[in-house]
Amino acid sequence: MYCPHCGKSIPDSATFCGHCGKSITRAPQNPGPAPQRTRRVVRLLAVAVAVLLLAGVGVTAWLTHGFGLFDGGIKKIERMDTLVRSSLTPEAMSAASQDQQVALVQQTLDEAYAQGLIQDGYYFDPEVQMYNFVYANGAIGGVDLRVYDDESFNGGAAIGTVAVVPAVLAPDAALIPQAQALNADGIRPNMLVLDAFGSKRDSTYDTYKQYWEGLGFEVILDKDVTVDDFTRFPVYDVVLISMHGTMCHRHPALCLRQESSGDLDKKYKKELDEQRIARIYCNGYFAAPRYYVLPAFFGERSSSGSLDGTMVFSESCDFLGSHDIIGWFTGDQALGGDRDLKTEFPDAMLGAGAKSVQGFVNSVSASYCISLITYELYDLRDGFMLYQALTFAQEHYGSDDSQYHDTDWPARAFAYGDTDASLGRPVPGTKLQNGTVVYAGTIEVVTVSKRLEEVGAGDSGYTIFGPTALDHEYAILVLDEPAKATGWSYGPYADITRDVSSICLGNDWGSLTSVDLWREFDGKHVYIALGDGSFPSDVSGILYDVYMGKGIIMRVID
Repeated sequence: MYCPHCGKSIPDSATFCGHCGKSITRAPQNPGPAPQRTRRVVRLLAVAVAVLLLAGVGVTAWLTHGFGLFDGGIKKIERMDTLVRSSLTPEAMSAASQDQQVALVQQTLDEAYAQGLIQDGYYFDPEVQMYNFVYANGAIGGVDLRVYDDESFNGGAAIGTVAVVPAVLAPDAALIPQAQALNADGIRPNMLVLDAFGSKRDSTYDTYKQYWEGLGFEVILDKDVTVDDFTRFPVYDVVLISMHGTMCHRHPALCLRQESSGDLDKKYKKELDEQRIARIYCNGYFAAPRYYVLPAFFGERSSSGSLDGTMVFSESCDFLGSHDIIGWFTGDQALGGDRDLKTEFPDAMLGAGAKSVQGFVNSVSASYCISLITYELYDLRDGFMLYQALTFAQEHYGSDDSQYHDTDWPARAFAYGDTDASLGRPVPGTKLQNGTVVYAGTIEVVTVSKRLEEVGAGDSGYTIFGPTALDHEYAILVLDEPAKATGWSYGPYADITRDVSSICLGNDWGSLTSVDLWREFDGKHVYIALGDGSFPSDVSGILYDVYMGKGIIMRVID
């Protein structure tokens, strides 16, 4: 052999070179089998790699079709919007038959699932023309193919010998009393109308607002209804929900016209995540999804706020689901029985403190439902109970709306909760679920000098923070009787409760400049719900008044 270092011949058995002196390293011959432990380690490593590969496939699928942790649920919703806008274009949908529209939507949802934008298991509800699916982040979604016709009010129909009053009321003295009538208790109740129908009905609701005010109601007509409005049901005697309704994921749903946006999706993330509202692509509005309110919005842990003592009426279709009611009744109805109706909305609203909830099963005629409810309001104002008012209205307009439109499944109203409810007098001192307390008294807009004179205090050198004038105006509620009020004391700093005879309607001096908010109630006897306030550190200021804000007028009595 030859030395690998110097290249000279050396014996085959040499372990070093006799010429250059460097060590000779030889490769082992026939090493034999590897130790048993080494083979076990190799097998374990192979198994671990296989498990990791399989787990990686599962994790990838979960991240793709699950909650989208890598790019966020909101990002996936944005990508879903882009896909829908590009696939369900107005041109493609308007040129397609109903069957072709269904095929287009299904093709779009298949692609959305392939991209991990929605979860598996979407389905089509032919009864309401709704494709139901769940976004990747768990929010409820859908494609609503129904065309909401925004039915105009069709006037009156003759039922038997009783002429139905036309739903479109002429604004004349005969229909809209000039005097603001009071109910049997001498109370002027307030009413919130959430009108999310299309502009085709706007003029009708403007007219009805006048009519309801003529009946003696304080009416707030909200034509720009948002999800937030359902969190602001403070203390109203009557809330009228006037908007389209449908079935979404087999739940009744209230259809808002409020369009979704990235900022709103983030704002309503909790409501979307907890499936209390749905985000729906509507026929004709695929580029701008809309929000639908679900019964869970009013349920446990909801942010809907209090419905203490409120009588809720809904004009929405399918508020109680869709059902064949023809065979149910041959005569008088039995109020309060669900008879397999979907009572999710009434159950949730009653759980949130509503006094009673009334709504319709099936798609209801616009003229029938608003006429029926208006007739009920008239009787409720006069002191009748809900079940009486509903019975009288059905005797007048018919027990269902079959006379108003041609349908195999007529709509009928049902009431739940306290059907003996009436527009009674609230009890001062009652603490409501939203933390406010009911007070009764007379609102007065007064000047500083007048108030000091009333309490017998001198005005020498008297000033207030902000406007420095004795003729500065502010609003107070002079209570019918002394009542306990809780507030924060600035000297010493502490929460205290004590009897007060008057309440300043403004929680700090700066807010007193908003006296115009109360001026229309100057001299009126009212019931009002107020939260906690603050007591001044210098009680000689406005002398023991407690300053409170966020007042909600419950009833105007005179």
